[in-house]
Parts: sequence; C-alpha cells; structure tokens
Amino acid sequence: MKRSMKLLTLVSIAAMMLATLFGCAPAPEEPTAVPTEPPTEVPTLVPEEEVDLGVVTVGMNAEYPPFEYVDEDGNITGFDPELIQAIADVEGFEIEIVNTRWDGIFVALASGEFDVVISAATITAERAET
Repeated sequence: MKRSMKLLTLVSIAAMMLATLFGCAPAPEEPTAVPTEPPTEVPTLVPEEEVDLGVVTVGMNAEYPPFEYVDEDGNITGFDPELIQAIADVEGFEIEIVNTRWDGIFVALASGEFDVVISAATITAERAET
C-alpha cells in the first residue's frame, strides 16, 4: 500500500508539473494575411540624384573557382566578377578588376588602392571595425 501511495503521489506531482508547463506556454500566433495585390510602389535604393562614380577599382584574388578564377584566355571570370559587373550595369558605373594576392587585399582596400573588394570575402568582427 505504501508503495502504491508513493507511486500515485509521484504521478500526481508529474501531472501537475506538466500541466503547469503547458498551461504557461504562449498562445500560438494568428497567421498573418498574405497580401493579394502587388505593391503599388517599388522601393528603390538608388539615390535621388545621380552620382558619377567614374571607374570603380575592384580588388579580387582570382584563385577560387567557381567564385573567381582566370580562364584559359586570361580573363577573370566566375560568380564574383559576374556579380560585380551586374551591379555596375544596373547602377551605371564602370569597373576595373585587379587580381591581387589574398593576404594583402584588405590592406590595399584600407589604403585606397581599391574602392571595393569582392573575393568570396565575409564580414568578420575585425573587418567590420575598418
């Protein structure tokens, strides 16, 4: 009898704990309505007045196919060069890609040798500071 009473007490306590846990859970959120009409205004990131950037010098280490590499004709190609060219085409500026060593690419950017770097580069805490 003592054993069954202890078991009943433990099961009761467990049931109360579960009820407390599930009773305190937040209510599920209502799904948001999906707009049926397309937006009438398309936001733009282009400044209102035109800015002539001239030729933008792009630093790149073209040794990481398929992201960037030098093809058999000596042209720098791959995802990153095509991406920066597409951006330049849309925004209306010219680019000059400079193939450089990876270990000096951010030093060259900081010194003004390049206007931008695109070489499968990621933002790190250290790079974000500069």
